[in-house]
Amino acid sequence: MAALWAQELPKIGRWHAFLETLERQLPGFVVGDGTAPTTVPCFRCIAYPPEDGTAPLARWIAVGCVSILAPVYVVYAVRKKRERGGMRSAEVRFEHCPESLLTPAQVIGSAIEAEFGARLLPWESAHRPVPLFVEWKAPPETTLFHALFTASPEIIP
Repeated sequence: MAALWAQELPKIGRWHAFLETLERQLPGFVVGDGTAPTTVPCFRCIAYPPEDGTAPLARWIAVGCVSILAPVYVVYAVRKKRERGGMRSAEVRFEHCPESLLTPAQVIGSAIEAEFGARLLPWESAHRPVPLFVEWKAPPETTLFHALFTASPEIIP
């Protein structure tokens, strides 16, 4: 994977420009970079919904990933739950995105397709088992999603 990242890292400026454009397309959202070069095979953007002045017990966040291994992407949701000591990731939804994130998820997907030419990886394909070790996941728990994106989708800043 290090060799692939050596090829991709020179393109990081394009990724950062994409994040700025995406933030303009999602008014009120804060868009961050969740990319972890050399550890996972994808660029990852995180769209935090606007603050409404309250301190919610749980908050849904949209995450978009573009694989460096294949011209595919995914968009999913992570619910961060407030616990003692800060926010903790509590739940990941790959399908049936929460209603509050339907439009942001569509915007993220359309923007990725337009900028990078990647295609949405259908969830039925993403969840197929693969005979690979990925990060700390081992067969038969490892899926195509893990191999192309991350074995830890719930971990976001």
